[in-house]
Amino acid sequence: YKLLICLALIFSIVNPLTYSYVPQFIKYVIDVVLKETKEVSITLPSFLIDYYESFTDKLTIITVVAISLVIYQLIRGLMMFTNGYVKGLLGEKVMLDMRTSLYDHIQKLSYKYHNNVDAGDLIQRCTSDVETIKTSIEKTRYVITIEDGTKINGLSTAVKELIIDNNIKDIKIETQA
Repeated sequence: YKLLICLALIFSIVNPLTYSYVPQFIKYVIDVVLKETKEVSITLPSFLIDYYESFTDKLTIITVVAISLVIYQLIRGLMMFTNGYVKGLLGEKVMLDMRTSLYDHIQKLSYKYHNNVDAGDLIQRCTSDVETIKTSIEKTRYVITIEDGTKINGLSTAVKELIIDNNIKDIKIETQA
């Protein structure tokens, strides 16, 4: 499961971080194109800004920015779909392995055990427990507790604090369903 776990973590980190660029497209159109302000901090990649500035007509620039935003959102949507798919696949693989293991274990139990246990209860416990674990894998969100007791919801925010801002010294990672 290592590859699927790594992919799920990467997508869980990257997806929320990409959302911060969406307002930057609109900010560029309003502040730079319409108001013609040059001293605005736009965090769009420089190659996009250079490309937009290669046009002279305002309507053309607005159209190109709009098309860029639509393409960007399509890429984000594909990434979000892939994230859900990878988490679902991971949950299904874990569930299949657990059910196979449980089936093998139940088959090895003695005849006396099966006479004393209601078959319906045994089946219900196996399926509901496995389904609960699958759901927790697919829907888990991470809560990071930093040294002063502050809780950070979301893996991407924690990674930003840890790597970019270097604010976290001591962390404890919990999962919440």
